[in-house]
Amino acid sequence: MAQFARPDADNSNAGGWSPSSGSDLFAMVDESSPDDADYIEKRTSTTADFELGLSTVTDPGSSTDHTIRTRHQRTNTSISYRLDIELRQGATLIASWSHTATDAFTTDTYTLTGTEADAITDYSTLNIYAEAANTTGFGSAFHQISWVELEIPNVAAASHAGTAVNAPTPLKSKLQGLVS
Repeated sequence: MAQFARPDADNSNAGGWSPSSGSDLFAMVDESSPDDADYIEKRTSTTADFELGLSTVTDPGSSTDHTIRTRHQRTNTSISYRLDIELRQGATLIASWSHTATDAFTTDTYTLTGTEADAITDYSTLNIYAEAANTTGFGSAFHQISWVELEIPNVAAASHAGTAVNAPTPLKSKLQGLVS
């Protein structure tokens, strides 16, 4: 099993991104599985950024299997777009990476290194910052994003080494003696 942190707030929209419907960016990219029918988009000839807050998850006590997924596309095949993504804890950068946009919605993944995952000290203040950049330098097109999520392991089960779960206790033995 796993835990999922998905967008639950619009923290900033300095780049002027638009939702395909409604007024909230996060509501267009917060599904439990990809849905390309709703998305956020920005027509840009330069760069455009936004930041979304992520829902709270519990520290898994593990530095493995922290995976971020984004799904995006460009709408003009003659324009090259790069999507730069950052995972932040508050204003602190945890990890950053880039993807090149394609002509159809494509899911890209990034798995945090153990060092990056260990840098997270508060899973309730995680944010996704993204910036779309036109790398062609001319023209404009829409860059669309339809899905964002962070997957982490479940909290490890507590270990009670050496303790038998159904072992008789003094109280249990006394109660059994009263019932017999």
